Amino acid sequence: MITKKLIHLSLILAASGSVFLSSCGESGSGHEEDPSPEISVNDQDAQENPERREAVKQIFYTIPSPMEMAALIRKSGADFDSSILNPTEKSEEYTSVTKQALNLGVYGADLSYASMFDQQQQSILYLSAARSLAKKLNVEDAIDNNIIERVNENRNNRDSLLTIVSDAYWSLNGYLKEGDREEVSALVIVGGWVEGLYLATSHVTADNQALSDRIAEQKYSLKDLLALVSSYEGAEELAGVKQDLTEIQALFDQVEINKSKTETSKDENGTMVIGGASTTTVSDATMESIKAKIQEVRNQYIQ
Repeated sequence: MITKKLIHLSLILAASGSVFLSSCGESGSGHEEDPSPEISVNDQDAQENPERREAVKQIFYTIPSPMEMAALIRKSGADFDSSILNPTEKSEEYTSVTKQALNLGVYGADLSYASMFDQQQQSILYLSAARSLAKKLNVEDAIDNNIIERVNENRNNRDSLLTIVSDAYWSLNGYLKEGDREEVSALVIVGGWVEGLYLATSHVTADNQALSDRIAEQKYSLKDLLALVSSYEGAEELAGVKQDLTEIQALFDQVEINKSKTETSKDENGTMVIGGASTTTVSDATMESIKAKIQEVRNQYIQ
């Protein structure tokens, strides 16, 4: 039987481990112009490396509401599809630290997906697989009870959860730093980002503009992700990952996102309303190229 503590740990793994998909925030505002919420960073290395701190802050700021993503996927007419997930039994096959870290992120994203569709049995299996890899990486104790309790108390407060997720990441990063393995935390995030985008592109359809827009907005989070990976200079484990992300970025360079001018007005109650929206332009050929490349990279990571 899964305890409440493990369920809350799954939320942290899914959030800090996967960085599921970027959005413009729940208010629908643009990434480039919106100020990010203040996120506490306690790890000393974060203070010493402002580039890494900023990259991580921006990545976490682009995490959408899981309910929003579930609604977008369901709106496309798609049903839960377990066949597109990384089989949980493969968790025992990953023996290298690189594969274990990447697939901890992958399983975190799969766990999010299963949870979104209320697949309890699948969620249990993916939680177990994620915990198995965390144990192999010796990071199962990186998330303490205090963080788990804070998640439980702030589940409906997005800004607070962003702060908690950031704290969880830096807890993991600090834990790995003690063993000179801090680049592992970046691998976890990359694995989850790739899997999240893979799941989204697996469901995108020509008539689901909202989901297509979310995929297009990965152009922003990819920039931050590359900045994070690049901040670990000389890390051999990240060399191949950086090349993968660079190749994906070349495809996203063909995506156009235009921010309209911000306008202000008053509603019927006299309340000031600030408006403005971004528009994305992605050709069918570009979307297919992104989808194919993400599938190629993702399949390479889960082998």
